[in-house]
Amino acid sequence: MAEEIPKEKTGGIIRFFFAILVVFIISWGFYYVFESYKEKSKESEDSKAAYNTLFLKYKQGAYYSDSLFQVNARFNKYRHAAEAQGFRDSVSRRMDFKPGDFAYKKSDSSKVVVTDILVGGGLYDYYFRYRIIDKKGSEQEIKPELLFSKKIR
Repeated sequence: MAEEIPKEKTGGIIRFFFAILVVFIISWGFYYVFESYKEKSKESEDSKAAYNTLFLKYKQGAYYSDSLFQVNARFNKYRHAAEAQGFRDSVSRRMDFKPGDFAYKKSDSSKVVVTDILVGGGLYDYYFRYRIIDKKGSEQEIKPELLFSKKIR
């Protein structure tokens, strides 16, 4: 007759088989998770690269198609001159004499014509001067304090 396997050995073989099966299932699960992570990270890198490429194309297209940006880029080099002109105009609105006005010099009360308002200076100081022409036709730059008007203010 056939030999019978004792129950103690049968239980140990079954436990061993299930232990190997559990280890195989767990290792297969880890392998599947890591492979899917690698695949997702590769897809993520590909999508980031595609996004960066499209963003650069959009940025270049926006640069060439944005008319205001082109105008701004063309005239940006004149920005400081425009700001200085604006500062000059804001100062000249508050000064007593405008270009074309008649005034009198305090030194000798001679009549002069104001031809221009000069605004200058540096980082920490500014000056304001009138450019005037006297009767002889000579031009001078004079401080605002040295001119007066005979009008009663």
